[in-house]
Amino acid sequence: MIHLGDTYYAGLKREYCERFLPYWPVHEGESHMSWSLNGNHDMYAGGHAYFDYLLKDPRYAAQQRSSRFSIEGKHWQLLGLDTAWCDHDLEGSQAEWVATKRRQHDKRKTLLSHHQLFSTFGSQGPDLERKLGAAGALDEPLDAWLWGHEHRCVAYAPDRRVRAARLVGHGGVPVYADSDDGGDAVLWREDDFFKGGLLGKEKWALMGFAVLDFDGADIEATYVDEWGRTRHTETIS
Repeated sequence: MIHLGDTYYAGLKREYCERFLPYWPVHEGESHMSWSLNGNHDMYAGGHAYFDYLLKDPRYAAQQRSSRFSIEGKHWQLLGLDTAWCDHDLEGSQAEWVATKRRQHDKRKTLLSHHQLFSTFGSQGPDLERKLGAAGALDEPLDAWLWGHEHRCVAYAPDRRVRAARLVGHGGVPVYADSDDGGDAVLWREDDFFKGGLLGKEKWALMGFAVLDFDGADIEATYVDEWGRTRHTETIS
C-alpha cells in the first residue's frame, strides 16, 4: 500500500495521528507492507513528523525510514523518489540512483513521486526532467510514472519521456471540480462530481485511488472513486 505524499496541512504529528493513520487501510499486525512518499505538505513543518513519527510506525518498517525506496519484482521495479526535501526537485544523488537502477536490471521500470514530471493543468517539473536527463535516466522512455500533488486523477498519452504517465493526486482533500479537460495529451480523467455547499450548487470533485494488479509484465490498473465505483480500467505494459 503506497501513499503518494501530502498530509494536510503542514505534516504535523497531530495531523498524522488524526487524519492519516486512523484511516490507513493497513492495520497494525497485518502482513501487508506500507510505504509513503514525502510531499511538500509533509515538509511544511520541517518534515520532522514524517521522518520521526510516520516512518517509525511498524506498518512502514519495510521503508527503513528512508524517503526514497525501491520495491522490486521479476518484471517491475518501483522506484520511489523524494521530490519534496527540495521542493519539486531531486536532492542528492537520486537521479544517478534511478539511472543506475535502470542500467542494472533488465526489468520494466516504474517511478513514483509526489511532484509531477509535467502537467497540462498547472506547473511543470523542469528540475526533475533536467536532473534525470543529465544522469542518463531518461535516455530510454520510462514504462510508467505515477505521481500525486495536483488534486486530480489523469491518464496521459505516451510521450518521449514516459509511456504511461498517471496523476493520482485526488486521495483525500476536497477541491472544487473544474471544467479543464487538459487537452489532447489527456487520455482519461476523473470528471465526476457531487453538489453541496451553499444551496447545494457547489461542485466538488470526487476523490479516489488506484489499484494496480501485477500480472507478469502487465499491470492491470483500476481507478476507484470515493463511493467505491470503478471509474476507469487499463492495462499498462
